[in-house]
Amino acid sequence: MKYFILFLLFSGKVLACSCTEIPSYTTNWNYADQVFSALIVKKETKIYGLYGEKINSYTCKILNSYKGELLPNQNYRTLLGKDAASCDFEFKVGKTYLIFANENGLSLYCSVCSRTSLLENVPKDSLNILTEYYQKSQSDTGPLVIKRLESNTAHQVRLATLGYKEALNRKNRIIYGLLIGIAVFIIVIGSYLLIKRKK
Repeated sequence: MKYFILFLLFSGKVLACSCTEIPSYTTNWNYADQVFSALIVKKETKIYGLYGEKINSYTCKILNSYKGELLPNQNYRTLLGKDAASCDFEFKVGKTYLIFANENGLSLYCSVCSRTSLLENVPKDSLNILTEYYQKSQSDTGPLVIKRLESNTAHQVRLATLGYKEALNRKNRIIYGLLIGIAVFIIVIGSYLLIKRKK
């Protein structure tokens, strides 16, 4: 019993959020309100949540925009996130990130179930794809898109669901490929045995 109590006392942060599979860069780009790379320049912690939870305010300097409008002389954004018990992404000051952000009223927030990560960990080809999407979105004069407004929690659930569906589709393709491979193998072996028996 005393070891259990010691374990609880010295255990680190535990996230209450779990993402089975993180959706692709394309899916994240489609569902994010703003996508950008940014340097985190400041973090402020304020306690004003409904239940007394910590709300972190991150000031970030935009380096490159991949989705959303970046107006002249407005290259700073503020991201909000609750403490580690939520699904909100925790940023480190002085680090540069690729950020997939969603709007909730006038504030931006970011999920651990999105493709948000340190910029140095993002594959170059993924950044190229995001640049292509941004350029296409700037030149696209297609029909007006009506956005669905949703809460932070609904967005977290949708990202987790999309990730799960992508993982399931990937597994289904592997299973179908294996079944086709086995069927071809059986046909080849059966044909070989028939030819051998006729001789």
